[in-house]
Amino acid sequence: MEQAVTCKVVRAVFKDDVIMQGYHSSEFTIEGDNPITVQVEQAGTRAITVSAENEEYASNLCDVLNKMIRLLMLFDGMFTELVSFETASDGYTPEDVLRNYEREYVEYYPSYHRSAGYCTVPLNKLFEFDQVLNAKVWDTWQWMCVELDVVHRMYMCGLMEGGFPVDLKCALLIQQADPLVELVRDHKHYFASLTPGFETHSLMTSLDVLISKYGTEIFAEELKYNYKEFIRMLESTGDRLTHIKRAQRNLVVSGDEPILYSMKMSLLYRVVMFDLLGIDKGVYMDSLVECVKFWDNWDGVLTRSFKKY
Repeated sequence: MEQAVTCKVVRAVFKDDVIMQGYHSSEFTIEGDNPITVQVEQAGTRAITVSAENEEYASNLCDVLNKMIRLLMLFDGMFTELVSFETASDGYTPEDVLRNYEREYVEYYPSYHRSAGYCTVPLNKLFEFDQVLNAKVWDTWQWMCVELDVVHRMYMCGLMEGGFPVDLKCALLIQQADPLVELVRDHKHYFASLTPGFETHSLMTSLDVLISKYGTEIFAEELKYNYKEFIRMLESTGDRLTHIKRAQRNLVVSGDEPILYSMKMSLLYRVVMFDLLGIDKGVYMDSLVECVKFWDNWDGVLTRSFKKY
């Protein structure tokens, strides 16, 4: 049987030419039998260092690292480029084994950790990580990762570089409304009467309650226009993943609209996550409004969309 790789430290460095401005750092400790310290430091590049008090399975340290990468993506609105990954051991694991582990981490780095070009608009970053990142937020994120399970991976796939066409990615993001309602219902005790997945509950209902509770700034223009038809269009777009064409409604997002509404659905998802993480609206609201303003004015797409309904 292949021996499990152990080490004391894993460290990943990321770069981005736009959003990594100024010096920022945050550090906290995950308590346990073998306490793990997590440090995020940004100064031109961003380094995430995960270090255990004693030798630990590398896979456990990388699990912490990967969860941190995904948490930071929610703050930034995009993934940044991985430029290096390294490990350090107290001598329990041979150097050649560690180097091989490092190569495999980079080689098998998830494709959904690479964001589509339209995600990399600087305004998509809503705040600096050191404004909110601490042990309490991390503990909350830990259980959220368990609860979200494949849902968060679907969210990341909906924003990844390459893969399937953007209209299908948009449909995938819209479909996340149902599990978001479940998560909010169970942990914030909103939407208590709603039961996503049952015949009496539609995707349109989930979209409507999420937008009403969390998305009034994100969809402010749509709320002023023919909102009911807009929600139907989103539902029809999401239904493309679960119904044959004959059973679909005709009005779906098209042209450049999938990019616009991928970004708006991503913002909605992030705002829901911030609420669950206990992040105060005051931290990000001004940035959110500016981001929405950018997308509302992007290439005249919103204006053309209104003419459809």
